[in-house]
Amino acid sequence: MDSDLIDLTGLPQEVIEREKKTREAAKSALRGPHGSVIMDELARFCRADRSCFELTPGGTFDPLRLAQLEGRREVYLHLMALINSGEIIA
Repeated sequence: MDSDLIDLTGLPQEVIEREKKTREAAKSALRGPHGSVIMDELARFCRADRSCFELTPGGTFDPLRLAQLEGRREVYLHLMALINSGEIIA
């Protein structure tokens, strides 16, 4: 199967339609010049290109801070997956 195709065969029609609408909306909103500004800011804020591991000013590790930063990063990666996704087949 072509890697640009997303196979949703067998899923309920409402799930397929929701996926199509969500991907189309994300692409429309985030691929243009204004979307690029937003995605650049989210990349910075969500640590898209760097580790989420950090030490506190006191030199200790805070697992809750790591979880917070990983959550941010997960949201950014999800948005990137939506706007870079291929065609849906069902």
